[in-house]
Amino acid sequence: MGHRLFRAIVVAASLLATAAHPHGFHAAFTIIDIDAKSGALHVVHRMFTQDVETLLKARTNAAVTTRSGASFEAALESYIRAAFILRDEAGAAVPLTWSHVTVADDLVVAHLEVPRHAVSKTLTVDSQLLMETNPDQVNTVNVTLNGDTQTVVFRDGDKPKALHF
Repeated sequence: MGHRLFRAIVVAASLLATAAHPHGFHAAFTIIDIDAKSGALHVVHRMFTQDVETLLKARTNAAVTTRSGASFEAALESYIRAAFILRDEAGAAVPLTWSHVTVADDLVVAHLEVPRHAVSKTLTVDSQLLMETNPDQVNTVNVTLNGDTQTVVFRDGDKPKALHF
């Protein structure tokens, strides 16, 4: 279901774009869930390639693009670790392990995980992805734990949000 929602957002964004503003819709979509076999907590971020490249160029003062290979992936990983934070019910940061990134034309998909995550009853999410270069950015985060799915939406200036399972 999460993939369908994101595709709908992408289609809507494409329809809203005009010739003068080829990319006028700024959104990121994150899915967090647990792998039934491994018990790992998966975090998958989907972001528009143009937005990611604009942000990384601004942060690195260099022409970092999706074609920059390892330097692109390193810059993206560093940025995501600073802009997206999960906290457990005690308020401690949940350490995310970088897995990989894929790029397909207009979409960057970053994969992180927490191996053998012990699910807590409260998970606090802070998603500031792409906010510094896109003041109209909207980040949607879907979290599925213990069969319960909750969604939080972040806009510029929003504080972290606690989800209770």
